[in-house]
Amino acid sequence: MISNFIKIALRNLLNKKVFSIINITGLALGMAACLSIFYYVNYEFSYNKNFAENEKIYRTYFSRDQAGITRAYMNPGSALKLAYDDVPEIESSFRLIDIDYQNYSLIYDNGSNRTALEQAGVRYVDPDIGKVLQLNAVAGSFEKLKEPMKVVLSESVANKFFETTEAVGKTITLSGNIGNRDFEVVGVIEDLPANTDFNLSVLLSIASYVDKEGKSLTNDWNDWNSETYIKSSKPNNEILAALERDVTSRPEFTEGDSKWTLKTLPLTDLHLTTVEQDDSINKSAESLLLGLEAIGIFILVIAWINFINLSTARAIERAREVGVRKALGSQVNQIRAQFLIESLIINFLAALMSLTIVQLVLPLIFDINNLMDLGLEQRLIFWASFGGILIVGSFLSGLYPAFVLSGFKPSAILKGKLTSSKGGELLRKGLVVFPFSASTHMIIGT
Repeated sequence: MISNFIKIALRNLLNKKVFSIINITGLALGMAACLSIFYYVNYEFSYNKNFAENEKIYRTYFSRDQAGITRAYMNPGSALKLAYDDVPEIESSFRLIDIDYQNYSLIYDNGSNRTALEQAGVRYVDPDIGKVLQLNAVAGSFEKLKEPMKVVLSESVANKFFETTEAVGKTITLSGNIGNRDFEVVGVIEDLPANTDFNLSVLLSIASYVDKEGKSLTNDWNDWNSETYIKSSKPNNEILAALERDVTSRPEFTEGDSKWTLKTLPLTDLHLTTVEQDDSINKSAESLLLGLEAIGIFILVIAWINFINLSTARAIERAREVGVRKALGSQVNQIRAQFLIESLIINFLAALMSLTIVQLVLPLIFDINNLMDLGLEQRLIFWASFGGILIVGSFLSGLYPAFVLSGFKPSAILKGKLTSSKGGELLRKGLVVFPFSASTHMIIGT
């Protein structure tokens, strides 16, 4: 019986090609808009979740209360790493010191060919970064980053300079405002996915971090340039208590009229959470994304309502079919099943078309080139959303036409006297007015 329903549904779609194209295309565009927004929102929430044990990693920063005025310092002194080494609750920590603000370039000269580039993502780092973020080394290791004048490159940077990832042992020159300095390549790591806040293209050993006079800045409390990250299995409240006990209780933080406090920001919150200068937490980016998600749902509902309107617009034509089938003995439930299967087929074809549109749209509008950048959890959420839209949409958008069309009486159909109740008239008028009204409000609101 189901196979017969499918054959009839396909025959109806092929017989009314223009109607079918309009219906499927309209639904596909609505689904594509909704899925693109869902994917983008999911993508934004997936930042930094590709790192193993990301829930144990935090960025730390200082908050200073002086005379009732609170201020946040996101890049504490580089010496803070030494203090963290003495905190039992902290398993490991690392610093990132960005040198993108300097006037520099990277140079590779093999005697016959010279390559010079200005490369983003050049940082001084601790060797523990590999352990905390569990970065995958293609060649070499992070151990030698303990020594000065060593560097680890990403795959893409290694290929730029050497046209191969087999770069260990080669020398690259950092030319900047402190002169030319030669670094030995001791490792190559896999490129990070796009949905991360870390740009780790060139990792210089932090032991090489010096000023113009050659003085080491590695453990300087007055050098406020380092992002500092910790890894701990303890709950956040225990981490904060340990930092107060072992770090901010030191004399350098208790002297004077300032109260210093160390705070943590989870790695998974880093992308969408902003710590303002007054130490307030700003999560407006999350609210904007949730609002965008609501707009996506709204667009999908409008597409479903348009599908319902188009289906019920053919009521007179389909009424004859219903009348003949009922006269031949078809049950109401069989007729309803027929219309629901037609709705499922149209929604399925629209869903397939929407996936193609999504793949074309994401790189153009949202600058997302790799649909697989999402982690496993986020991919499951996306495909669950897709399946939910297909199943729920097929049922909801097909339910009303199925009940309306299957409710026609054979005698009234044959006499040409189709009537409907006041409630049915109001509902149909509402279904026509709502999409126009909703679309107008959305245009005005944006």
